[in-house]
Amino acid sequence: DSYATAKAFNLEHTVETNIEDAVNEVVLETEQAFKQMQNYRHISIPGKGNVKARVRMVTQYALAFDLNLLVVGTDHASEALTGFYTKWGDGAVDITPLSSLNKRQVRQLARYMGVPASVIDKAPTAGLWEGQTDEKELGIT
Repeated sequence: DSYATAKAFNLEHTVETNIEDAVNEVVLETEQAFKQMQNYRHISIPGKGNVKARVRMVTQYALAFDLNLLVVGTDHASEALTGFYTKWGDGAVDITPLSSLNKRQVRQLARYMGVPASVIDKAPTAGLWEGQTDEKELGIT
């Protein structure tokens, strides 16, 4: 989706990073800590999702710092009002230009700007685990 959007806006520079190994290492270390506390368990799926959001944030800020850039958040008003973001994860940004718009207004703006329909019509998700959608997680549409 990000590539389709970048292409629609003729953005020449895109960067792809693979954070899977870093996420897995944090999860492994967390499970080792559980084991040391004699409270062994696997980290929950939402817990691992939060780790992923936080590793994503660290990666974005590492790039932004050395390139003298800002990290732009995608949270909109509905997410801000419900607190639907990962603390120190996807909620950790420099600016949130969509924060005063609700989900419907964000979609209207996206259509106006020429964002591909496949991106606009896709079920909103943070992409933190397979099959996760915002509506399923919140239990509302």
